[in-house]
Amino acid sequence: MKYRNIDPSEYDLLRDFLYEAIYIPEGVDPPARSIIENPELALYYKDFGSGSADRCIVAEDDGTIVGAAWTRIMDDYGHVDDDTPSLAISVFSEYRGKGIGTKLLKTLISQMKEQGYTKVSLSVQKENRAVHLYERAGFRTIGENSSEYIMIYDLNGTGQESASRLSHPFGPLYSEHSRVLILGSFPSVKSREQNFFYGHPQNRFWRVIAAIYDSPVPETIAEKKDLIISSDLALWDSIASCEIKGSSDSSIRNVKANDLSIILDNCDIEQIYCNGRKSYDLYEKYIEPKTGKRAICLPSTSPANAQWSLDRLIEAWSVIKGIVPHGTSEIRTDNMVLCRYRIEDAEQLYKYLGTDPAMYKYSGWNPYETLEMAEETVQKFIDSYDDGHVYSWVMGIDDAVVGTIGAYDLNEDSIEVGFSVVKDWQGRGLATEALATVLKYLTENEGISCVTAWCAAENAGSKKVLEKSGMKLVNKEKGGLTVGDKTYDRLDYEYRAVH
Repeated sequence: MKYRNIDPSEYDLLRDFLYEAIYIPEGVDPPARSIIENPELALYYKDFGSGSADRCIVAEDDGTIVGAAWTRIMDDYGHVDDDTPSLAISVFSEYRGKGIGTKLLKTLISQMKEQGYTKVSLSVQKENRAVHLYERAGFRTIGENSSEYIMIYDLNGTGQESASRLSHPFGPLYSEHSRVLILGSFPSVKSREQNFFYGHPQNRFWRVIAAIYDSPVPETIAEKKDLIISSDLALWDSIASCEIKGSSDSSIRNVKANDLSIILDNCDIEQIYCNGRKSYDLYEKYIEPKTGKRAICLPSTSPANAQWSLDRLIEAWSVIKGIVPHGTSEIRTDNMVLCRYRIEDAEQLYKYLGTDPAMYKYSGWNPYETLEMAEETVQKFIDSYDDGHVYSWVMGIDDAVVGTIGAYDLNEDSIEVGFSVVKDWQGRGLATEALATVLKYLTENEGISCVTAWCAAENAGSKKVLEKSGMKLVNKEKGGLTVGDKTYDRLDYEYRAVH
């Protein structure tokens, strides 16, 4: 067996060895090979050779490379600081148990010492037998989470890393509309540096939340704050202060828990979710006895939780959206689909609503008067969908746009609803069906207590729809509605959530 430095022409082999390095528990099917394309794994091989700490030793048997150990400074879960390389090692299965991994490790460590590095780090699944290999080689555990150990090899033998007493460096993020609270444990080194939540670039938290709420992945702190607030979420951590080594949850000692009353007293939190087992354990031990609220543990978004792909995390975390506002979600009724506007809908809206004077007789407002106006109106609706409190639907049957319905001007716990139906589709009960569905959706799914609407007393069709849908007349104002040079009596209706 020959041990040598990898040749640049062989860098692509790191993809094969990375896949081989993925720990697969007994009885679990191997993941698809495409998993190594995930950003949290691709960083182990992408552009390898470009960094000063990019070093790799390979084991070659009769011209075939059968194992590799490599290092680079990267923001993987084993990241300690920007001066400490992270290590990965892999041997093809048929060559394991022959001492190849140990030899690779010793050879690479020797090179790292010669290059002047003081330590090297790695992360390893707790159930992986390689833990014993690392321990025999001199690695020591400095931290852990529910599934992995974080280990360090001290190249200079300078001793144990000391813990520091730290206080949480920033406050919670919430608004008066927050209805779901997501708790971590304590900010990582990267988060403490950025003074904001989930600062580690390989943590998948922001990608998961963005996917669930159909938003672009936020890059800046301001964008991250906007995503949380617009989704009616709240972020905080279980710990106010503790002794901790680096980012190691397992090193946490002498915990002082955060007081959640600052959030719970100022918004109506319906459910608390914990990001990973450590957060959940801390909440259950220190905080639940005070709040009396049970939390739900969700799989950690940490890159160390590699068994959970991004798609699986998104699916598991989607439960949080069952509590918070969905915004304009697609709704299927018995006879139609209520769906989001598409720019191609503008032509039908102009043709069938914009050119019919009856559509705006009692409102005086015609947003579809020309095709250009229709396109501008539709685009505004499309652009507004990032807001979880925007509700604007097209009423569709097959490929036909048969009407529109929406709710606007959310004011605390009240919102106003309006609708229109294409002339050729009127008289079939579609408006009543759509309105009754939307009233139920807004009050039961979105937590809005009161939905209001108005119409002219002379508008017998709209009056009938409002009343058949369950809305109650609460006020009549004589001459309260003026459209152009005409005056009508105004009728005000409301629909209240049933508790």
